[in-house]
Amino acid sequence: MSAITHSNNTGVNVSAMNGTASFELLYSESIKAILTVLISLLIVITILGNVLVMFAFILDKTLRSQSNFFLLNLAICDFLLGAVAIPLYIPYLVTGKWLLGRFLCKLWLVVDYTLCTASAFNVALISYDRFLCVTMAVLQR
Repeated sequence: MSAITHSNNTGVNVSAMNGTASFELLYSESIKAILTVLISLLIVITILGNVLVMFAFILDKTLRSQSNFFLLNLAICDFLLGAVAIPLYIPYLVTGKWLLGRFLCKLWLVVDYTLCTASAFNVALISYDRFLCVTMAVLQR
């Protein structure tokens, strides 16, 4: 069993053994710790910010307009991204290997792509709704 290893100056070690390829990120332990802390901070900010939006929507009845339902939907999508998709990605980002098994890999892919697409679609809907609000207000004068 021979292994072919190729390392370049990008910090990625690519190896091939028996026709299968894998890669390993060559970060130092301090860089891995900094990445983990920064991404964890991003997760906390994402979750807390979107929870505040959802609580504001629940507690203040005047916010329950058609336009604001798009914002609530965006907050729910982004909350789930911060609570599910990003935490599952941290071990892969730090090690360069998927350590959580095949089922969680497929689940993560489905959740990540679905929530990112839904989030982008919500931003498009919010933009279109704001456009209609502005143009309809101008046309009614």
